[in-house]
Amino acid sequence: MREFRKQNANFWRRWKAWLLIISVWTVPGLLSAIQMYFLVASGGHPIPWWQALLWNMPSWYAWAILTAIILALGQRYLIDRDHLGNLIVHVPLSILFALIHVGCTVINTRLAGPDDFRARPLLLSYWWYLTVGFHLEFLTYWAILGIGYFFDYYQRYRERELTAARLETQLARAHLQVLMMQLHPHFLFNTLHTISSTMHRDIEVADNMITHLSDLLRITLENVGIPEVSLKQELEFVERYLEIEKSRFRERLEVDMRIDPATLDARVPNMLLQPLVENAIRHGIALYSTTGKIKIMASKESDMLKIEVQDNGRGLSEEPDWLTEKGVGLSNTRLRLQQLYSERHRFTVFNAPERGLVVRIVIPFNKGSESIDDQN
Repeated sequence: MREFRKQNANFWRRWKAWLLIISVWTVPGLLSAIQMYFLVASGGHPIPWWQALLWNMPSWYAWAILTAIILALGQRYLIDRDHLGNLIVHVPLSILFALIHVGCTVINTRLAGPDDFRARPLLLSYWWYLTVGFHLEFLTYWAILGIGYFFDYYQRYRERELTAARLETQLARAHLQVLMMQLHPHFLFNTLHTISSTMHRDIEVADNMITHLSDLLRITLENVGIPEVSLKQELEFVERYLEIEKSRFRERLEVDMRIDPATLDARVPNMLLQPLVENAIRHGIALYSTTGKIKIMASKESDMLKIEVQDNGRGLSEEPDWLTEKGVGLSNTRLRLQQLYSERHRFTVFNAPERGLVVRIVIPFNKGSESIDDQN
């Protein structure tokens, strides 16, 4: 089937090439016929329009046939930096094709031209056309060859661009996969560490945490290799994760979700929120004995989706780059956003007005099955 499709594509490509060549040579043929029609009419010997066409069009269509041959010869005897010697081949070929086309013109004139042209001896007519138009025929060969090389080089340039773009996309996807692989063991290790530390204090709570972890792993496995999920799916994953943390902190952890329903179908990077929530718990809640509050907000602003994760912890320290440079969660998130959205996103970390840290993410608002590749 694949071979059949390839042959079918080659067949239509050849037909399109022929149609293009014939169309290109039809234009000067019609202009020449119109010019000849009015020129003869102005001399007092008008001719029918069909005769003007028969007198001119075959000669131009002869160039259409010769064009295909010239282009094939141009590929057979390529002229480039490494094959300049092929110029020696094309010089006699250009002379030969000029002589051939002059012959085609003479034959067409004797078959469809006016009576006075037909009355001339064949060799005399050939010599006359040769002296009048040989230089044009000679230059036409080189023009066809040059235009063919131009389109060939342009096509190769486009193919190199497409290949480079595909390689760049593959590298970007590979980079995203590496970042996702970095998140999974990091998240799993931290969660298992939490369960392990709880196991010695409260086995029942630890058992509940293991149950929630199994749900998390199931969702994680279902979304392996998927760069984007809906915000609704991402929130469901975070809720499972928060169940584990609530089992650990109990009344010390309060979660406030303020999600605009219009944003639930928006596409977001897979595992976008969990590292941010984990960071808020580790650096904003676990260090204090007071009640920790985490607020998760999502809203649509014009054609952008704004997501915020806020805690009431210590906020940024004297070294504000510590969290984004050394923390796996935030640094990984920042790199993935840069990889996915380039300049079409904002990722900011700043202190809340009263207390705590705010992580704000603004990305393009896309719904349904539209993916990052579609945006790019």
